[in-house]
Amino acid sequence: MTDPLHVLIVEDSPLIAQRLAGMVGTLPFSTLDGVVDTEAAACEQLAYDHIDVAIVDINLRRGSGFGVLRYMRRLRSEPQSIVYTNDDLPPYRRAAFALGASHFIDKNSDFQHLAELLTRLAMAKASSAR
Repeated sequence: MTDPLHVLIVEDSPLIAQRLAGMVGTLPFSTLDGVVDTEAAACEQLAYDHIDVAIVDINLRRGSGFGVLRYMRRLRSEPQSIVYTNDDLPPYRRAAFALGASHFIDKNSDFQHLAELLTRLAMAKASSAR
């Protein structure tokens, strides 16, 4: 058995977080390591847990997804980051990629794309472990 793709959800909307958690739970080779709704909680979990992918909203209950992206750049084994937001504006995209985001996905139109992306990342991790 290969190590699954470890996913952290950083989202302040309980409804969206629940939807994302349900989707991650159905994906092969993936496991949900946590759901947090603040920048501080995300940074703490990233510091102590092995996370492969963080799904990060920009607007959080406290702090921002940009702060999470800044923190992730300082980690020894930087996880991939997927910015998943309603704020699909060019300045936000540029800022997210400048801070090291791997992907930027619009919540309003790309939920299925997120599932496909996570599946590809999980399959790539599983095949590289062989």
